[in-house]
Amino acid sequence: MNPDRVSSTQRALGDGGHVIASDAGDPSKVALLVEAAIGAGGLDGLWLNPAYAALGRPEEVDADSFDRMMAANVSGPMTCSPEIMPLVS
Repeated sequence: MNPDRVSSTQRALGDGGHVIASDAGDPSKVALLVEAAIGAGGLDGLWLNPAYAALGRPEEVDADSFDRMMAANVSGPMTCSPEIMPLVS
């Protein structure tokens, strides 16, 4: 997550929008996102933008890095979508 991009997105939206940075690969962060969305009265939109890469030659990427990449980019967005989508108006 790039804090500068989070801040610039919030500035672009102004007072009428709220930016919540989350980690789709971490179920506890998804739960916080759901709580924040409920507290805000729902979501007008949702941008699932996974972008974690375990870079290196295949023999240099260990199993933990690969699992983290798959959780952030594949499993997380797929498993958090059913929890989040009912909150999108």
